[in-house]
Amino acid sequence: MSPVLKYFNLWRHGRGFGIHSPFAFRFITEVLRLRTPYYAYRDIPDRGRLRQIFRVVCHFRAQRVAVLSDTSGPIEAAVRRVGRAVQTVKDNPDFVVADMRVATSEAIAAFIAGGASGAYLLNCNRSMLDAVTATMSRGMSFDNCRGTVVIAALPHLPRQDFKVKF
Repeated sequence: MSPVLKYFNLWRHGRGFGIHSPFAFRFITEVLRLRTPYYAYRDIPDRGRLRQIFRVVCHFRAQRVAVLSDTSGPIEAAVRRVGRAVQTVKDNPDFVVADMRVATSEAIAAFIAGGASGAYLLNCNRSMLDAVTATMSRGMSFDNCRGTVVIAALPHLPRQDFKVKF
């Protein structure tokens, strides 16, 4: 696929065009690409990735979040802004935020197999993504083709992969 066509498909899916799943359409347009502020934005200094992690954790209503990163402090602070009941944990998480330079694809796959509803992967390459999604029989992945992937490992979702500009 030519680079121009690849970019066009990313742009198109990023705005919801060609997305037939109601969950995926809402997730892309109302969570990944949403530009209006959330209630805790003034407490989250980074305008980009930290706020996006905050929105995704809010969307999944995670109560137990594992953060696997060498710079976990700012990420944990953004995750704790979701609500008082949210805890950062090391095992049995509802959701995982992982920097793939630190975490292994086997560890993420084990968290998902153990019942985690989703994952936000940073610095994820194609082979790591393939290793994680190969273990999933249900759920969706949203890849921005620049190293960031969000996985919705929900049992009611069909198995689908999306390449989306976010």
